[in-house]
Amino acid sequence: MDYFWVVPAVLFVVVIIPLIGYFYGRQGRWTGAAGWFLLLGGQVVLQAGGGEWFAWGGLLWLAVTVFGFVLVIMDMFANRGRYS
Repeated sequence: MDYFWVVPAVLFVVVIIPLIGYFYGRQGRWTGAAGWFLLLGGQVVLQAGGGEWFAWGGLLWLAVTVFGFVLVIMDMFANRGRYS
């Protein structure tokens, strides 16, 4: 069994999640934080071979990634006048 997915998964859990939670959470921008979690988490799973886990796996993780991207875009538009 290949364990090449362990390094990106550990980096995601140990580094990325706390950083996103800190930077977005202190501003109260939880839509953006959830979007980044889904966007990056979906990509980590896809790159780790999650698309081959079951028949519709690739489409599922691609949909999770796209939904995360939509949440990030919604957060950007919702807060565009807040910081300018």
